[in-house]
Amino acid sequence: MHTRNVKTAAQESSGKMGGKDTPEENARLARILIRKLNRLQEGITVFTASASTKGDVQIEIRRFGFLLWHAWSFEPDFLTRLEANLLSVQQN
Repeated sequence: MHTRNVKTAAQESSGKMGGKDTPEENARLARILIRKLNRLQEGITVFTASASTKGDVQIEIRRFGFLLWHAWSFEPDFLTRLEANLLSVQQN
């Protein structure tokens, strides 16, 4: 099984691997980040709110149901911002 650390996933998404980002690849890397950064504070939920026919996904982070952050996988720096927001809601 091939695994990657979180830093590697974010670096790949930022275009350092030759700019081969696709909606499907960003969605796959987002799932990896969410699985790896899963020690969330109480009341925090992270989920895919929407998906388009082109493979884009919208991720939401909520605290007790209130929206804290959301973005689509096609947005610039999506994975870098997702990682930063997931880190900000991790348990101490």
